[in-house]
Amino acid sequence: MSYVLYKPEVTHSAEVAAWAGDELKGMGKLTRKEITLIGLVLLSLGLWVFGGKLIDATAVGLLAVSLMLALHVVPWKDITRYNSAWNTLVNLATLVVMANGLTRSGFIDWFANTMSTHLEGFSPNATVIVLVLVFYFAHYLFASLSAHTATMLPVILAVGKGIPGVPMEHLCILLVLSIGIMGCLTPYATGPGVIIYGCGYVKSKDYWRLGAIFGVIYISMLLLVGWPILAMWS
Repeated sequence: MSYVLYKPEVTHSAEVAAWAGDELKGMGKLTRKEITLIGLVLLSLGLWVFGGKLIDATAVGLLAVSLMLALHVVPWKDITRYNSAWNTLVNLATLVVMANGLTRSGFIDWFANTMSTHLEGFSPNATVIVLVLVFYFAHYLFASLSAHTATMLPVILAVGKGIPGVPMEHLCILLVLSIGIMGCLTPYATGPGVIIYGCGYVKSKDYWRLGAIFGVIYISMLLLVGWPILAMWS
């Protein structure tokens, strides 16, 4: 479907493999800077995975950049002129703060109360569908899967728990599964998405259009195919 909806400009090139092989040979053996960079990447990954009690995740990133500068892996001028990285930083910082503001302003509480009122009289299955769709498409308001999950998931679960007959096990599983597919919705839906968008290969209008199309396809497949399979096994 991606090939049909957004057909690539170049569909075949027999020379690419040969060119890539020649370029790889021309690069020669790993240099000291490249070996140092590999070590810093492994150090960062180790601290992110196992060092949560010792150092903050943000501090790990700053430490890695500082060591790259101190060990002359990259010069400062390369960092300052890397526009896409600064664009990613500014966009994510702004959008994450705006998402946090939704909670602080009381919007999330108001949203939960409003949903509970409007879902009165719905059947349990219809309630599950509405709650999953609301949770899924609410990601348009968030620039981070973690922020979205931490903010919205407890609210949606509380609303579902307050409605008699709602299959909470199914609701929980569907909500969690939807987190894995909502990253396609917007250019800022995930951290990697911002980086990909910042490269400039996909136009803004195409990113939004394709995000909406595939977002609807994915959530439809989850509810129309995934949910019945889930019901069979429960």
